[in-house]
Amino acid sequence: MVFTQNILFIFLTTALFHFSMCNLISENEIIPQNETTGESILLGEISKPPLDRRTYLGVLLPNGMKVILVSDPNTTKAAAALSVSVGSINDPDDFLGMAHFLEHMLFLGSQKYRDENSFHKFISEHGKEMKVVEIDCSIFTQFGVLMI
Repeated sequence: MVFTQNILFIFLTTALFHFSMCNLISENEIIPQNETTGESILLGEISKPPLDRRTYLGVLLPNGMKVILVSDPNTTKAAAALSVSVGSINDPDDFLGMAHFLEHMLFLGSQKYRDENSFHKFISEHGKEMKVVEIDCSIFTQFGVLMI
């Protein structure tokens, strides 16, 4: 129950942060990448309250994805959240519902993982569930699993 509440808090906090940033995201934003080596770039530690004992680290992946890693050695569960900075507000007038379609496409499989339900199956087999929320300018998903 506490884990679910913590994940919900993290998920809602992330959603509120991104929702407040909707108008600040530029369509032409250039993300620095380490194209010469193809390696991730460490962005440094994330500021946090003094009583928060978890470790946070910002990373920029070679594909341009910004990641925040959170390490908590006292937990028995692992969780992740993903935000895609596109939502229904970005739908073209002649293709309304495109963001909702993208929401469903996020977990349909890939070249490496061809089974379109493999991700959902993995999550459900490890005792947790997945939530996906679409708002005007972002799509969020979060999931958690028991650590082995």
